[in-house]
Amino acid sequence: MNAKTNLLGAIARCNGKTSTSDNDKIEILSAIEELEDNNPNPQPLQKRDLLDGDWQLLYTSSKNLFGLNNIPLVEIENIYQSINTSTQKIYNIAEIKGLPLLDSVMVVIAHLKVESDKKVNVKFERTIVTLKNWLKYLSPQDLIRQISQKKHIFPLDINLNQALDAITNTNGWLETTYLDHDLRISRGNQGNIFVLSKI
Repeated sequence: MNAKTNLLGAIARCNGKTSTSDNDKIEILSAIEELEDNNPNPQPLQKRDLLDGDWQLLYTSSKNLFGLNNIPLVEIENIYQSINTSTQKIYNIAEIKGLPLLDSVMVVIAHLKVESDKKVNVKFERTIVTLKNWLKYLSPQDLIRQISQKKHIFPLDINLNQALDAITNTNGWLETTYLDHDLRISRGNQGNIFVLSKI
């Protein structure tokens, strides 16, 4: 079995578990590092046809993605990331399961600036939280289309440049350490690892 098969198998075995064991983490990290050592596209930002598009998060080492993990009655169902290097935008989208009829979607929009052949600097610009029913939510791509057509999304649409610049740093970076036609591995400035599958 190759490292990619090992990684996807280890991630699949962890899905549904409330926590990941140390052995699971070691197996996943080992497969990630092996893939990174054999990256078929060591200059991923030169392969924008592979990088651009919609990705679904399969695994992350982050303990509290989107800051939602400790909110009662809230469960993250799926997380997507849409990259468009031509418009220099990254859309991070979380589908949130809550109380009946209150299923929601949260979007964090960032501006990306190419730093190197592997790394982009990221500046978070906007956060949106809304009910799926209000937007007639169908898919991440449909949501991005709606966002681009509307100036404000009800009920919560925050310009992070104005709201947070004065009190915190809204900048970060993301380095793509593995990329092929359907799998991407990235590492962020806070030390987190992200494994995503193209959809």
